[in-house]
Amino acid sequence: MAPATYSKEQQDRPDGRDLVGSEQHLYRETDQGKLYLHVFSPDSKKFKGARPGLILFFGGGWKRGEPWQFGRHAKELAEKGLVVILPDYRTKQRHGATPRQAMNDARAVVRWTREHAADLNILPDRIAAGGGSAGGHLAAVTALIEPASEDDVPDALVLFNPVIDTSEKGYGASRLGRNSEAASPAHHVRENLPPTIIFHGDQDATVPHENVARFTKLMKEKHNSCTLHTYDGQGHSFYWREPFFTDTLDKTVAFFGDLAWIQDKGSVAETDCP
Repeated sequence: MAPATYSKEQQDRPDGRDLVGSEQHLYRETDQGKLYLHVFSPDSKKFKGARPGLILFFGGGWKRGEPWQFGRHAKELAEKGLVVILPDYRTKQRHGATPRQAMNDARAVVRWTREHAADLNILPDRIAAGGGSAGGHLAAVTALIEPASEDDVPDALVLFNPVIDTSEKGYGASRLGRNSEAASPAHHVRENLPPTIIFHGDQDATVPHENVARFTKLMKEKHNSCTLHTYDGQGHSFYWREPFFTDTLDKTVAFFGDLAWIQDKGSVAETDCP
Protein backbone atom coordinates (compact mmCIF):
# COMPACT_ATOMS: atom_id res chain seq x y z
CA MET A 1 0.00 0.00 0.00
CA ALA A 2 1.36 3.40 -0.95
CA PRO A 3 1.20 6.23 1.60
CA ALA A 4 -1.81 8.50 1.16
CA THR A 5 -1.11 12.02 -0.04
CA TYR A 6 -3.75 14.73 -0.12
CA SER A 7 -3.77 18.27 -1.43
CA LYS A 8 -4.66 21.19 0.82
CA GLU A 9 -7.97 21.48 -1.06
CA GLN A 10 -8.82 17.86 -0.28
CA GLN A 11 -8.01 18.29 3.41
CA ASP A 12 -9.92 21.56 3.83
CA ARG A 13 -13.22 20.78 2.10
CA PRO A 14 -16.01 21.59 4.59
CA ASP A 15 -18.63 19.25 3.12
CA GLY A 16 -16.77 16.00 3.75
CA ARG A 17 -16.03 15.31 0.10
CA ASP A 18 -12.38 14.47 0.62
CA LEU A 19 -10.06 11.47 0.79
CA VAL A 20 -8.94 11.76 4.42
CA GLY A 21 -9.41 8.45 6.21
CA SER A 22 -8.86 6.31 3.12
CA GLU A 23 -6.05 4.02 2.05
CA GLN A 24 -4.38 4.74 -1.28
CA HIS A 25 -3.42 1.95 -3.69
CA LEU A 26 -1.77 2.00 -7.10
CA TYR A 27 -3.98 0.08 -9.52
CA ARG A 28 -2.58 0.95 -12.93
CA GLU A 29 0.39 2.54 -14.67
CA THR A 30 -0.29 4.29 -17.97
CA ASP A 31 1.67 6.37 -20.44
CA GLN A 32 0.08 9.43 -18.82
CA GLY A 33 1.11 8.45 -15.30
CA LYS A 34 0.21 6.25 -12.35
CA LEU A 35 -3.40 5.84 -11.32
CA TYR A 36 -4.49 5.37 -7.72
CA LEU A 37 -7.69 4.40 -5.98
CA HIS A 38 -8.76 5.23 -2.44
CA VAL A 39 -10.42 2.72 -0.11
CA PHE A 40 -12.79 3.61 2.73
CA SER A 41 -13.30 0.59 5.00
CA PRO A 42 -15.93 0.02 7.70
CA ASP A 43 -15.00 -0.15 11.36
CA SER A 44 -13.63 -3.67 11.79
CA LYS A 45 -14.82 -3.76 15.41
CA LYS A 46 -18.39 -3.10 14.32
CA PHE A 47 -18.43 -5.10 11.08
CA LYS A 48 -16.83 -8.53 11.15
CA GLY A 49 -15.60 -10.51 8.19
CA ALA A 50 -15.51 -9.69 4.49
CA ARG A 51 -17.83 -6.97 3.24
CA PRO A 52 -19.61 -6.00 0.02
CA GLY A 53 -17.71 -3.43 -2.06
CA LEU A 54 -18.84 -0.37 -4.02
CA ILE A 55 -16.70 1.45 -6.59
CA LEU A 56 -17.79 5.04 -7.24
CA PHE A 57 -16.48 6.92 -10.29
CA PHE A 58 -16.50 10.73 -10.21
CA GLY A 59 -18.24 12.76 -12.92
CA GLY A 60 -17.07 15.62 -15.10
CA GLY A 61 -17.84 14.78 -18.71
CA TRP A 62 -14.63 12.71 -18.99
CA LYS A 63 -12.93 16.12 -19.05
CA ARG A 64 -12.39 16.95 -15.40
CA GLY A 65 -13.03 15.76 -11.85
CA GLU A 66 -11.16 14.02 -9.05
CA PRO A 67 -11.83 11.04 -6.74
CA TRP A 68 -12.74 13.14 -3.68
CA GLN A 69 -16.03 14.05 -5.40
CA PHE A 70 -17.74 11.07 -3.73
CA GLY A 71 -15.84 11.38 -0.44
CA ARG A 72 -18.95 12.16 1.58
CA HIS A 73 -20.81 9.21 0.07
CA ALA A 74 -17.86 6.94 0.78
CA LYS A 75 -17.69 7.87 4.45
CA GLU A 76 -21.43 7.52 4.99
CA LEU A 77 -21.63 4.16 3.19
CA ALA A 78 -18.58 2.80 5.00
CA GLU A 79 -20.46 3.51 8.22
CA LYS A 80 -23.22 1.27 6.83
CA GLY A 81 -20.76 -1.59 6.33
CA LEU A 82 -19.67 -1.22 2.71
CA VAL A 83 -16.07 -1.04 1.53
CA VAL A 84 -16.15 1.98 -0.79
CA ILE A 85 -13.51 2.60 -3.45
CA LEU A 86 -12.96 5.99 -5.10
CA PRO A 87 -10.71 5.56 -8.15
CA ASP A 88 -8.90 8.12 -10.18
CA TYR A 89 -9.02 7.71 -13.95
CA ARG A 90 -7.63 9.57 -16.93
CA THR A 91 -9.42 12.78 -17.93
CA LYS A 92 -8.88 15.27 -20.71
CA GLN A 93 -7.75 18.15 -18.49
CA ARG A 94 -5.30 16.26 -16.31
CA HIS A 95 -4.07 13.58 -18.71
CA GLY A 96 -5.04 14.62 -22.23
CA ALA A 97 -7.10 11.44 -22.30
CA THR A 98 -10.10 10.34 -24.34
CA PRO A 99 -13.36 8.90 -22.97
CA ARG A 100 -12.34 5.49 -24.27
CA GLN A 101 -9.13 5.61 -22.23
CA ALA A 102 -11.26 6.41 -19.20
CA MET A 103 -13.41 3.39 -20.05
CA ASN A 104 -10.34 1.18 -20.09
CA ASP A 105 -9.32 2.55 -16.69
CA ALA A 106 -12.78 1.76 -15.29
CA ARG A 107 -12.49 -1.86 -16.38
CA ALA A 108 -9.05 -2.02 -14.78
CA VAL A 109 -10.50 -0.77 -11.48
CA VAL A 110 -13.13 -3.52 -11.33
CA ARG A 111 -10.56 -6.14 -12.29
CA TRP A 112 -8.03 -4.89 -9.73
CA THR A 113 -10.67 -4.80 -6.99
CA ARG A 114 -11.74 -8.37 -7.63
CA GLU A 115 -8.14 -9.58 -7.79
CA HIS A 116 -7.38 -7.87 -4.47
CA ALA A 117 -10.71 -8.60 -2.80
CA ALA A 118 -9.15 -10.68 -0.03
CA ASP A 119 -6.62 -7.97 0.82
CA LEU A 120 -9.39 -5.34 0.91
CA ASN A 121 -11.71 -7.54 2.99
CA ILE A 122 -14.28 -7.55 0.16
CA LEU A 123 -16.58 -10.37 -0.87
CA PRO A 124 -15.37 -11.10 -4.44
CA ASP A 125 -18.83 -11.67 -5.91
CA ARG A 126 -20.44 -8.68 -4.20
CA ILE A 127 -18.67 -5.84 -5.95
CA ALA A 128 -20.88 -3.02 -7.24
CA ALA A 129 -19.92 -0.15 -9.50
CA GLY A 130 -21.49 3.28 -9.59
CA GLY A 131 -20.89 6.94 -10.19
CA GLY A 132 -22.32 10.24 -11.29
CA SER A 133 -22.83 11.56 -14.82
CA ALA A 134 -19.77 10.49 -16.87
CA GLY A 135 -18.73 8.41 -13.86
CA GLY A 136 -22.08 6.65 -14.06
CA HIS A 137 -21.32 6.00 -17.72
CA LEU A 138 -18.01 4.37 -16.80
CA ALA A 139 -19.72 2.16 -14.24
CA ALA A 140 -22.39 1.13 -16.76
CA VAL A 141 -19.75 0.44 -19.39
CA THR A 142 -18.06 -2.11 -17.14
CA ALA A 143 -21.33 -4.05 -17.02
CA LEU A 144 -22.89 -3.54 -20.44
CA ILE A 145 -20.15 -3.12 -23.04
CA GLU A 146 -18.78 -6.57 -23.82
CA PRO A 147 -15.92 -7.16 -21.37
CA ALA A 148 -12.55 -8.70 -22.08
CA SER A 149 -13.01 -10.82 -18.95
CA GLU A 150 -15.80 -11.63 -16.52
CA ASP A 151 -13.53 -10.25 -13.80
CA ASP A 152 -14.16 -6.78 -15.29
CA VAL A 153 -17.92 -6.99 -14.66
CA PRO A 154 -19.49 -5.67 -11.44
CA ASP A 155 -22.28 -7.51 -9.65
CA ALA A 156 -24.60 -4.47 -9.33
CA LEU A 157 -24.86 -0.86 -10.54
CA VAL A 158 -25.67 2.33 -8.61
CA LEU A 159 -26.04 5.22 -11.08
CA PHE A 160 -26.51 8.92 -10.34
CA ASN A 161 -27.83 10.86 -13.39
CA PRO A 162 -25.64 8.64 -15.60
CA VAL A 163 -24.61 9.26 -19.16
CA ILE A 164 -26.36 6.19 -20.49
CA ASP A 165 -26.78 7.04 -24.19
CA THR A 166 -23.75 8.50 -26.00
CA SER A 167 -25.50 8.81 -29.35
CA GLU A 168 -26.93 12.07 -30.67
CA LYS A 169 -30.02 11.41 -28.51
CA GLY A 170 -27.97 11.65 -25.35
CA TYR A 171 -24.65 13.13 -24.24
CA GLY A 172 -21.08 12.79 -25.48
CA ALA A 173 -21.43 11.95 -29.17
CA SER A 174 -19.19 14.85 -30.16
CA ARG A 175 -16.45 13.70 -27.82
CA LEU A 176 -16.65 10.05 -28.81
CA GLY A 177 -16.68 10.73 -32.54
CA ARG A 178 -17.60 8.14 -35.13
CA ASN A 179 -19.51 5.12 -33.93
CA SER A 180 -20.36 6.70 -30.59
CA GLU A 181 -23.01 4.03 -30.11
CA ALA A 182 -20.21 1.51 -29.48
CA ALA A 183 -19.66 3.24 -26.13
CA SER A 184 -23.36 3.68 -25.37
CA PRO A 185 -24.76 1.41 -22.62
CA ALA A 186 -28.30 2.03 -23.86
CA HIS A 187 -27.35 0.36 -27.14
CA HIS A 188 -25.98 -2.78 -25.47
CA VAL A 189 -28.81 -3.91 -23.23
CA ARG A 190 -29.17 -7.68 -23.10
CA GLU A 191 -30.26 -10.37 -20.65
CA ASN A 192 -28.43 -11.34 -17.45
CA LEU A 193 -27.11 -7.89 -16.59
CA PRO A 194 -26.40 -6.82 -13.00
CA PRO A 195 -29.27 -5.40 -10.92
CA THR A 196 -29.33 -1.63 -11.29
CA ILE A 197 -30.63 1.41 -9.43
CA ILE A 198 -30.75 4.88 -11.03
CA PHE A 199 -31.33 8.34 -9.54
CA HIS A 200 -32.26 11.10 -12.00
CA GLY A 201 -33.93 14.50 -12.06
CA ASP A 202 -36.73 15.00 -14.58
CA GLN A 203 -35.39 18.49 -15.44
CA ASP A 204 -31.83 17.37 -16.15
CA ALA A 205 -30.55 19.61 -18.95
CA THR A 206 -27.26 17.71 -19.32
CA VAL A 207 -28.40 14.10 -19.51
CA PRO A 208 -32.02 13.90 -20.72
CA HIS A 209 -34.34 12.02 -18.40
CA GLU A 210 -35.71 10.29 -21.48
CA ASN A 211 -32.39 8.46 -21.78
CA VAL A 212 -32.64 6.73 -18.42
CA ALA A 213 -36.37 6.10 -18.80
CA ARG A 214 -35.73 4.38 -22.12
CA PHE A 215 -32.78 2.46 -20.67
CA THR A 216 -34.91 1.25 -17.75
CA LYS A 217 -37.61 0.07 -20.13
CA LEU A 218 -35.05 -1.80 -22.26
CA MET A 219 -33.55 -3.42 -19.18
CA LYS A 220 -36.92 -4.67 -18.00
CA GLU A 221 -37.82 -5.95 -21.47
CA LYS A 222 -34.70 -8.10 -21.24
CA HIS A 223 -35.79 -9.35 -17.80
CA ASN A 224 -33.14 -7.43 -15.89
CA SER A 225 -33.75 -5.77 -12.52
CA CYS A 226 -33.60 -1.99 -13.00
CA THR A 227 -35.21 0.60 -10.72
CA LEU A 228 -35.39 4.27 -11.72
CA HIS A 229 -36.04 6.90 -9.04
CA THR A 230 -37.14 10.14 -10.68
CA TYR A 231 -36.93 13.42 -8.75
CA ASP A 232 -39.49 15.97 -9.91
CA GLY A 233 -38.18 19.42 -10.77
CA GLN A 234 -34.53 18.49 -10.25
CA GLY A 235 -31.66 19.04 -12.65
CA HIS A 236 -28.18 17.56 -13.00
CA SER A 237 -26.21 16.70 -9.85
CA PHE A 238 -29.23 17.32 -7.60
CA TYR A 239 -28.13 14.49 -5.29
CA TRP A 240 -25.36 16.56 -3.68
CA ARG A 241 -28.01 18.67 -1.90
CA GLU A 242 -30.33 17.80 0.94
CA PRO A 243 -32.83 16.32 1.21
CA PHE A 244 -31.74 14.43 -1.90
CA PHE A 245 -28.33 13.37 -0.60
CA THR A 246 -29.86 11.51 2.34
CA ASP A 247 -32.76 10.15 0.30
CA THR A 248 -30.57 8.69 -2.44
CA LEU A 249 -28.14 7.33 0.15
CA ASP A 250 -30.96 5.61 2.05
CA LYS A 251 -32.30 4.13 -1.17
CA THR A 252 -28.80 2.89 -2.04
CA VAL A 253 -28.55 1.09 1.30
CA ALA A 254 -32.03 -0.35 0.80
CA PHE A 255 -31.00 -1.52 -2.68
CA PHE A 256 -28.14 -3.55 -1.18
CA GLY A 257 -30.54 -4.85 1.45
CA ASP A 258 -32.93 -6.04 -1.27
CA LEU A 259 -30.01 -7.86 -2.89
CA ALA A 260 -29.33 -9.55 0.48
CA TRP A 261 -25.83 -8.10 0.50
CA ILE A 262 -26.45 -6.34 3.81
CA GLN A 263 -29.17 -6.36 6.43
CA ASP A 264 -29.98 -4.67 9.73
CA LYS A 265 -28.64 -1.33 8.48
CA GLY A 266 -25.35 -2.70 7.32
CA SER A 267 -24.58 -6.17 8.70
CA VAL A 268 -23.73 -8.79 6.09
CA ALA A 269 -26.74 -10.93 5.24
CA GLU A 270 -26.74 -14.53 6.40
CA THR A 271 -26.57 -15.72 2.81
CA ASP A 272 -22.84 -14.95 2.70
CA CYS A 273 -20.87 -16.14 -0.26
CA PRO A 274 -19.20 -19.50 0.31
